[in-house]
Amino acid sequence: LKFVAGVGIELRSDPAAGKDAIRITASDSALKYYDEFNGSPIQPPGASGSHSIVIGDGSQALLAGTGSIILGTQNTGNSPYSAIGGGHSNQILSSSDYAAIGGGYNNIITGTLSVESDYSTIGGGDTNKIGPTAQGAKSQHSVIGGGDSNYIFGSSNSMILGGESNYTNGKDAVALIGQ
Repeated sequence: LKFVAGVGIELRSDPAAGKDAIRITASDSALKYYDEFNGSPIQPPGASGSHSIVIGDGSQALLAGTGSIILGTQNTGNSPYSAIGGGHSNQILSSSDYAAIGGGYNNIITGTLSVESDYSTIGGGDTNKIGPTAQGAKSQHSVIGGGDSNYIFGSSNSMILGGESNYTNGKDAVALIGQ
């Protein structure tokens, strides 16, 4: 079996031999997205930046999201070399280069033009956020493992392992467990 799965991407399956393969025939600049719905999703995935792969209904890799992998439903990547592994309504916004969200729902990593949240990670969970403060403190190299409504604001090199409603706002802070 052979399926065209997007611009310059083929999926091949040989059940008798037990082999599946992805063949990429597009040049680097033409490789923009993978469309699991073969052109008929409810809301097509899209990639305006180059070198990105997007799989999932309504998911997007925006222009600044060059080199990103965005999977899941209605997830958005808008920072270079970012990755979202799945889930729904997760966002990696501007000035969050090399950031990752594993999955979950409504998780956000964001920065501003001059205040970054680069190299930060949210493993999963619901409504977790990593970002700068209004006063301009960065949140680089920070991690939220999971949980619900956990926030790292302006707190670089910080970590919340999980729980609910935990908050850090000082450099090198750690919350091991939550509520």
